[in-house]
Amino acid sequence: MITARHLSKSFGSKKVFEGLNFDIHDGQLHALVGRNGCGKTTLLSLLAGQKRYEGELSHNPYNNRAVMDTIVFTGVDTAYPNWRLHDILTAAGQRYPYWSLRDDLLDAFDLDLHTSYAAASRGQRSMLAIIVALSANAELTLLDEPYLGLDDANRTIFYDNLPHDRTMVVATHALEESAQHFDRFLLMGEGMQDYSAAELDDAFVVAPGSPDLAPHAVRTEEIAGQSRMIVPRGVAEGTPLPLADAVRILGGQR
Repeated sequence: MITARHLSKSFGSKKVFEGLNFDIHDGQLHALVGRNGCGKTTLLSLLAGQKRYEGELSHNPYNNRAVMDTIVFTGVDTAYPNWRLHDILTAAGQRYPYWSLRDDLLDAFDLDLHTSYAAASRGQRSMLAIIVALSANAELTLLDEPYLGLDDANRTIFYDNLPHDRTMVVATHALEESAQHFDRFLLMGEGMQDYSAAELDDAFVVAPGSPDLAPHAVRTEEIAGQSRMIVPRGVAEGTPLPLADAVRILGGQR
């Protein structure tokens, strides 16, 4: 397990986040959720050892070759060289010691490997990132918004191929379709909230708003002039809140 304690990152005078505490559990899929600009990509880069940080990361990744060799970090915006996709995969195979090319993903995505990276569409770059991440068989896999540019069919291929015995952190906002595939949720906002899927699934209900419920509400909404509150189950009778909605609301996405 990787532990983060009091993890902070700034660029000059600009503070990206401060004092994050969370755990990454071995052999589980973690969804990293938060508003745009909250620092999800920066956090992944710290976990990958690419940037300095303040605080503690138990695997001590920064500038640590032995640790960095056990991590793969990729996504749709990874700055790969302008080679053919085939050549990028060949180079990746030489980089990661447990590489095993996922030919089944190549076939399923129908990816043209003769395309240069500069000419590749956003969807093709996402496919490449997914293939690299899953073929690397790294101890820690970090994926940044890997489904961007993919159509429904190709996103389904991605979700269906997520390995449920590997330690992964995936930055995502597509919660309606992805929430059911993850074991744990890291919710970035004012600090970090860390939940298992079981803790969030039907853990909250939507109830009519009232002053008595206000101290317990994690969110209050006005819809068509009527107040409703989202509160923990057991505080009030109400409609169970689906997992994806619970993640989105606690992650500050609406």
